[in-house]
Amino acid sequence: MKSLTTGSLATHESEHDNYKEQSLRGYLRDGTSANHQRVDEQFARFNLNDRHDYISFLSAHARALLPIEAALDQQGAHRIIPEWSARRRSDMLCADLNRLNAEIPPSLAAPQLKSDAQIWGAAYVLEGSKLGGAFLAKGVPDNFPTSFLTPNMAKGSMKLFMDSLDRADVDHPVEALGAAAAVFGLFLQAARLERERLVS
Repeated sequence: MKSLTTGSLATHESEHDNYKEQSLRGYLRDGTSANHQRVDEQFARFNLNDRHDYISFLSAHARALLPIEAALDQQGAHRIIPEWSARRRSDMLCADLNRLNAEIPPSLAAPQLKSDAQIWGAAYVLEGSKLGGAFLAKGVPDNFPTSFLTPNMAKGSMKLFMDSLDRADVDHPVEALGAAAAVFGLFLQAARLERERLVS
């Protein structure tokens, strides 16, 4: 796992004061907006109507999501994330790839998540990606599997997570921001890797 060192978090120190005036959700949203945009732009390059592109799209997610969820499991995300086990999508993602007769790609190195703040930061990115996934699923052909993009979440599941995030009392919010940025970075790396494989 990659270590989220003090040095890597230093770039976010100037954002710390903003946390005093808003919720952790708002702090993470504002602090990672540029990261989010870069990831969206990279994944938008995949043509989800094309089988090979769609497999690469799912493979890119697998390279990042599987190790991140595993890291969250190892750190005990269930202690603070409501309904954590039901939020995981690794099995859905692997099942979709299997239905497409595609191999599960090697995982990238996930960031180390040593604090509750870092757990919240990483989980924030994963939960937020579900909203984008539901939108993208509308453009996927009916004969392609989409259980990963359209997880069967309980009613109010997203609101429950966001409300819990708003109430989260973390000692070092900059750690949450650093973890969120690292997770976005891992998805960006995975998308670029799969794009390179497509064109090679």
